Amino acid sequence: MNTDSKHTAQQLRLAADILETEHLFEFGSGTTWNRAFDSTPFDCLKGGYQVRPILATPPDGRPLHNPDNLTAEQVGVGYRLALKGEPTNSQIEQQEYWSRGGWVKSGKVYTDTFDGSLNARITYRLPLSVPWPDAPDAKDPYAELKAARAQGKRIQCKLRMGCGWTDYTGDFSNADSRHEFRVVEAATHRQMEPRRLGALQENHHRREAMSPIIFFAPGIPKGQPRVRAFVRGRHAGVYDPGTADDFKAAIYIAAKRAIAAYVLRPVLDCPVKVDCEFVFPRPKSHFTAKGQIKATAPIWHTQKPDRDNLDKAVLDTLTKVQMWADDCQVCSGSLVKRWAALGEASGVQITITAIAS
Repeated sequence: MNTDSKHTAQQLRLAADILETEHLFEFGSGTTWNRAFDSTPFDCLKGGYQVRPILATPPDGRPLHNPDNLTAEQVGVGYRLALKGEPTNSQIEQQEYWSRGGWVKSGKVYTDTFDGSLNARITYRLPLSVPWPDAPDAKDPYAELKAARAQGKRIQCKLRMGCGWTDYTGDFSNADSRHEFRVVEAATHRQMEPRRLGALQENHHRREAMSPIIFFAPGIPKGQPRVRAFVRGRHAGVYDPGTADDFKAAIYIAAKRAIAAYVLRPVLDCPVKVDCEFVFPRPKSHFTAKGQIKATAPIWHTQKPDRDNLDKAVLDTLTKVQMWADDCQVCSGSLVKRWAALGEASGVQITITAIAS
């Protein structure tokens, strides 16, 4: 009883610190943890999960200076590690270094950079309020694809699992490691009559308006439950159990954000293709004692919820977002159910493509 109360008090204090400092965190228990995106730490505690902080990293993925291999708990909520080569002089008053299992105020700077010869073996931390330094010369990973498009070439994309190739006319702002791109052909530039040129430009804008909408909704996939009947006195009726409400809310939020990122809203009053890749969190039985996925652990998710219930939960939610007039317009698409890879967040990756009629 005392142990449980103490544990709950520690989790409440941790949740309050995370919320106050807006620190990144994950929720779960044992070996199964998921990154939290649209939930507060207190929401996760109410759901019966534990919460813990995540090491803060810069958006461009530059490496942290962490020679002591400290965990997020050791770094502390509301703090971040220094980057390799990050200047120290300007932040000396807020800088701390790791020594004998605790943090000590620096008080003195020996070199101009955290990875200098004298400080290479020392780990430093700074408050999250101290912004990340500007990257020296960040390389655009999609520079070659953008150059190919500028030359009139055609770009296609697909998810690395479960979906086919589709034309891509976006600006790569929503692209990540889940997407694969290819250059398929080059357009020929010829002199043509104004009428044909105008038709070509109109078709180009139509293709741009119908470029795929791709987004990821985090959470544990839940299927749309069947309605249930009830009788109260002389009255009978049906109701929705609501077991998929949290997951459908995550899809709703992610879809709204994805639509807002597009300059031209696709005109989805035509046939639509929807590809869904559902990623489920693995149970403890899939892991070894060292936290690795067993070689015998399955890849494909062959348990409930059924694919038709998952599909209905997605389509019903996207109808509420007004992605289309009615989900009867969805006439094509693939659906994949699989277990998460090591360190991968659970949820659903959705690709929506308008089919030219």
